[in-house]
Amino acid sequence: LVLPFCFSCPLFGVWRSMGDFDVVVVGSSNIDLVSYTPKFPAPGETIMGGDFAQGFGGKGANQAVLIGKLGGKVAMVSKVGQDSFGADFKRNYQAVGVDSRYVGDAEPGVATGTAAILVDSSGENCIVVCPGANMKMVPEDVDAAAALMEKAKVVVMQNEIPLNVTQRALEVAKKAGACTIWNIAPCPAEAKDYPAEMFQLTDVLCVNESEAQSMGGVDGLLAKGVGVCLITLGKDGCKVVTKDGQQHLSGVEVPASKVVDTTGAGDAFTGAFALFKGKGLDDGAAAEAACKIAALTVQKKGTQSSYPTHAEAVEAGSWPSGA
Repeated sequence: LVLPFCFSCPLFGVWRSMGDFDVVVVGSSNIDLVSYTPKFPAPGETIMGGDFAQGFGGKGANQAVLIGKLGGKVAMVSKVGQDSFGADFKRNYQAVGVDSRYVGDAEPGVATGTAAILVDSSGENCIVVCPGANMKMVPEDVDAAAALMEKAKVVVMQNEIPLNVTQRALEVAKKAGACTIWNIAPCPAEAKDYPAEMFQLTDVLCVNESEAQSMGGVDGLLAKGVGVCLITLGKDGCKVVTKDGQQHLSGVEVPASKVVDTTGAGDAFTGAFALFKGKGLDDGAAAEAACKIAALTVQKKGTQSSYPTHAEAVEAGSWPSGA
């Protein structure tokens, strides 16, 4: 008996939640408020923009939804406000197959996180994040989801929730034997002084070149106990660096005329890398495939709306063999 289903069917989310997970994401949920403009305004300047769009975002949510749309079994641990944005968020997770049983509610009066995003005519963006409910997460939220994380092959964290929550997630995931991926973004100046044990619990640290440099460089991060440094290079691909050497993986060249919106491309890369690690690919193969997925996203408007489905990735030739 074959039962048809679709992303929007509630039973789809239930089906996805059965059994082990490819990835569990512990992180942020933000509503994206996106304004498209010919150029970024100078300080004190008011300019006329173009299109406006509202969508779902947050680095954690983006990574989870990317995985869900690609057909991975994924769960989210997060917190939203008791407002219309929060209710919409939970419905969106369900619609794309993300297990959201541990997406909790903050206390009344705390808003769902938001991100005000400007996108210029070249596709570049600048973003202001108001974290709201994300910063109301506590380590006990991770403890409540420990049984879920024990079923995960990979656990991913970012840097848009309280640091002690991320640390607890690293501890629980590592104890469970999952591959831990920490995407330290945004990366504040104090990141170089984060607790040493957090780096020791990190199997893969995902940052860009400037973020790595601000924390003492790749060699310094490896000396702190990080297993692999995954350095993103934008259109130039990425580097996979270990104590034994490094591998540079070229990016996919997207003609400037086809670049529409780069918002969320980095999250797509991290999410895809986590999924392909969960599917058993090695670091190099997972990173190479993640570059191809990220390249697809910059050719459409929006963040999560630009993310490909499994069928679209296959059709574009961006799905790796063995995954």
